Order: sequence, then structure tokens, then C-alpha cells
Amino acid sequence: MFLRLLDESDSKNILDLWHKCLENDTYLSAWSDASLESYVQMGNCFALFDGSEILGAIFFRSGIEEVEIDQFIVNPEQRKKGYGQSLLKAFCEHFSDFKVLLEVAGANYPAMSLYKKCGFQEFSVRKNYYSSGQDAHCFHWIKK
Repeated sequence: MFLRLLDESDSKNILDLWHKCLENDTYLSAWSDASLESYVQMGNCFALFDGSEILGAIFFRSGIEEVEIDQFIVNPEQRKKGYGQSLLKAFCEHFSDFKVLLEVAGANYPAMSLYKKCGFQEFSVRKNYYSSGQDAHCFHWIKK
């Protein structure tokens, strides 16, 4: 397994994985293919590979002192194998000079558990943030 930033040659594979995740995950927001491709073109998609298969990916935006995770996906067929944790920890180490931020729907307990296992701390709750009426729980990771 290895990690790397995606480039335009990965567009079809990441879009295929995205659509597979959308079918299996009620917490993902329905981004357009063009939005996803723009993250890839800007070098803002970090992925974990097994050979040529993308096991998971993180779509992010970076600023001067912060990196925000906008989407985090793991192949539904590869979940519960530690790949999400490996990807998230590697992402944080890659950006260890930054504060890493993310938000998650309040009912997405598996994601919140994973973030806490990886050293993220909850710092805020945005009430009724999502169109479903769910709260957004805001987390951050800062290298210790």
C-alpha cells in the first residue's frame, strides 16, 4: 500500500469510487463530478492505494495554517480493515505543520469514533447545520 496526491490520470477511478460510496453512505453530500475533478486538478485529493486500486481518499482545502477535510471516503468493500485510519493518520502526518479541521454529521457515529481514535478533538457544534436538521460536530487535530 502507498499514499499519494491524485492527479488528472486518476479522475475516472476516483469518480467511480465516489459513486460507489454515495450508494452506500447516507452522510456524503452529493457533490458534482466537476467539483470532485477540480479538487483532483488542484492537487487537493490525497489517496491510499493497494496497487492500482484506490482504497480511500481525502478531499481537502489548505490555507496558511490550516487544512480542512471536505470529504473523506473509503471503499465500502474495504471498510473495517483499518484503511480509513491509516489514510487519516498519514494525512495528518503529511500536514503536521498545520491544524487539520473537519466537520461531521452528529449521527455519523462511526466517523466520529474514527476521528477520535486518530487524535482529533471536538471543539464546537453547529446546531441544525445540515439540511436534514442534523448538527455538525467540528473537530481539529494539532500535532502534539
